Amino acid sequence: MASPVGATLMLPDEVTSLASGAAVVGAFTDIDISAYTGSQVAKAALLRVEMFVFDGVMQLRENGTNPTNPRTYRHYGNITGPKAIKTSSLFIIPVDENETFEYKVPTMSLGDNGTGWEIFLEGWYV
Repeated sequence: MASPVGATLMLPDEVTSLASGAAVVGAFTDIDISAYTGSQVAKAALLRVEMFVFDGVMQLRENGTNPTNPRTYRHYGNITGPKAIKTSSLFIIPVDENETFEYKVPTMSLGDNGTGWEIFLEGWYV
């Protein structure tokens, strides 16, 4: 995973959960990371997305943008039955001048034992 050109990765003292849920989030929703970056102004967020679902999709993008293809995390279900599997992935997502990005969960099925999704702030680029 390449860092944004000319940027420095900053790591927090501890990883923070920014949002979580067990249901579809049909519209893009803002997350502001400025409370975590302090006096530094972030250019991008390093995010870990976890899904413990049978099947689901999460989309991430810079606040206020409308890319043709936002960063998409697609979790495919267990082909042997409706059991959830926990997976995670890292994303570098640009943030706007207010240090905000957006996410949505357009589709999701918990299956028999799933608990949902969660977004963690692993760090930020300045």
